[in-house]
Amino acid sequence: MLVFVPLDAAALRAWADCGTLATGVGFAVTEAMMDAFGFDDPADEAAEFVALNIAATDALWRGGRRLVAVCQAPARPLADCEGAHADGAPANARPSSDGQLARGVAVGGQTGGAGSRPGGAGQPSSGPTPGGRQAVDDSAADFGAVEIRDVPFTAVTSLFVGGGSLPAVASLEEAWDTPEAQTLAETQDLLWHAPSEVKAVLDLIAAQQ
Repeated sequence: MLVFVPLDAAALRAWADCGTLATGVGFAVTEAMMDAFGFDDPADEAAEFVALNIAATDALWRGGRRLVAVCQAPARPLADCEGAHADGAPANARPSSDGQLARGVAVGGQTGGAGSRPGGAGQPSSGPTPGGRQAVDDSAADFGAVEIRDVPFTAVTSLFVGGGSLPAVASLEEAWDTPEAQTLAETQDLLWHAPSEVKAVLDLIAAQQ
């Protein structure tokens, strides 16, 4: 499954350095997410674009920057997992005692240049806008929250990064519904980077802090 994992800089560095995400939470085009947003095809680029922007909004809400790693990994809906909370989003990642990266399970730009990419998950070809949610309640399932385990960094296919700001809100649901989040998703592209560029991404983030 294609999974969009929201991160902060420390979590990205730890995953790259440790080599494995022991357990984590991301967002994907699940059946519940498609129902909530009105999609019919899990391979629809527009659905992937929405999942990407959900993860980016979560990263911005929690960490102050839109930073998402995209990976191919087995996943299951977070609502089916033990230990789930109800705030709509995952907790930040942290190294586990065995050196791997672990994450607490919690539920709830500029175009052009090296960071842009035509097509793919970053840019939809058609379909609902990022804000085109239909009757979504405050649940992780509607946002496509999934749990992933033992994911090597080699499974990461791309990194997306971007700035932005949000007002103080209490949940991913509230963050997603803000005009600021919708404007970012619709007008400010996330910059695409290959996973081999992780050091350059971290250096860029550090320089902007």
